[in-house]
Amino acid sequence: MKKLEKFYITSVIITIFFNVAIIVYMYVNSLLDTIINPYFKDVLVIIGIVLILYSSIFSAIYIVKVIASFLIRKEKYTKQEKIKDFKLIIGTIISTSIIFLLFYQHVVVINGPPLGKPVIYLYPQVQMQVQVKLNNVQKLTHTYPKYIDGWNVIASPSGNLLDTNTGRNLYCLYWEGRDDSKIDMSEGFVIPGKDTISFLEEKLSILGLSEREANEFIIYWLPKMENNEYNYIRFRTSDEINNYMQLDISPKPDSVIRVVMDFKSLDKYVVVNEQKLTTPDRSGFVAVEWGARELN
Repeated sequence: MKKLEKFYITSVIITIFFNVAIIVYMYVNSLLDTIINPYFKDVLVIIGIVLILYSSIFSAIYIVKVIASFLIRKEKYTKQEKIKDFKLIIGTIISTSIIFLLFYQHVVVINGPPLGKPVIYLYPQVQMQVQVKLNNVQKLTHTYPKYIDGWNVIASPSGNLLDTNTGRNLYCLYWEGRDDSKIDMSEGFVIPGKDTISFLEEKLSILGLSEREANEFIIYWLPKMENNEYNYIRFRTSDEINNYMQLDISPKPDSVIRVVMDFKSLDKYVVVNEQKLTTPDRSGFVAVEWGARELN
């Protein structure tokens, strides 16, 4: 019994040590602006949670053991054993609680950062009524006009939209949502903050945005990027965008251009594989959407 007890105590100490190592690793990486593969981070989080659960279960079992000793052993349960057991229980509970709080604060992210200001433009060849729907509505946090089972608008070739529910004239549809999408952070671009304008002008043109659309994109995101020493930037693929939020438009557009940028502020330059971008077709009835997410 004593050997088994000693094994459990040693294993709990080891689990606490490993959790401290995970927390320190993640914290140091955040200070050094190292880009961590999100899947590797998920593995570390799962390991950490399992180890915390193990420590918690040990504490619960040991409490039951102490209660049983009080009830069954009584006179045989010496004062020295009581003090040792209480110290072990209190120490395990305190250390596990501290580890849990640190782990939760520095490692675990329940909801990803929001996908900021996705806006949708519609350019039909003739004026027509259009319905726009998003398929992951539980993720939505803000919409304008208010999203009620979709948007219904009369769209003009100029891009002007008339909301049939409110009668208001609009130039775009707006939504924002919680976003825990995982991306391949081994590729992308790392650029000085001062080069943000020229970089975005070039890449947004390649990705199919008009100068007016790119202008609005840059105006919104420039204040969050230009003053950073460096920015890590990656544009999502069509599959990644659709896996997060499918966009259903009726009648179906001839061209759908969706641009989503993920970026992270860096204090120093890091090396990543340069992302290859392709230019989409932009003809006929065109639907355009852009948005971005700032990574923690």
